[in-house]
Amino acid sequence: MKPVTMRAIGTDEGDCLMAAAASILEIELAELPPITRDNDAEWFNVFRDAMRERGFDVVERANDPPLAPNGYAIAIGLSPRNQGTENHAVVALDGAVVHDPHPTRTGISRIDYWLMLVPLARTPARVSQLTSLDELEL
Repeated sequence: MKPVTMRAIGTDEGDCLMAAAASILEIELAELPPITRDNDAEWFNVFRDAMRERGFDVVERANDPPLAPNGYAIAIGLSPRNQGTENHAVVALDGAVVHDPHPTRTGISRIDYWLMLVPLARTPARVSQLTSLDELEL
């Protein structure tokens, strides 16, 4: 994991999700498409398509009951910066937040759900620190 800081701060077009994914994939944020007002309703499709282009599928799992995935995952929850009214994405490892892409690094106040990157091809390099298909119980 290589920490990446988000660029779109204080706008309606935050890029915390893509910054979290870029951190896990150890790539530059500029390599991923933005989630803008034009595609906000389709944010999951934009995100999933970007991950598939890089060899990963995206699996969403609610945090109810609280059960953290093994390896790196993206935790989504309420941001403490806006009185808990907006979601924010951070990087977690084995359920513990290890990187907040926001420059304040204040994290999230609770985890509502997880986005897990699952390798489409099961090679050792891709599976090493990411959730494996076997752990997902699909």
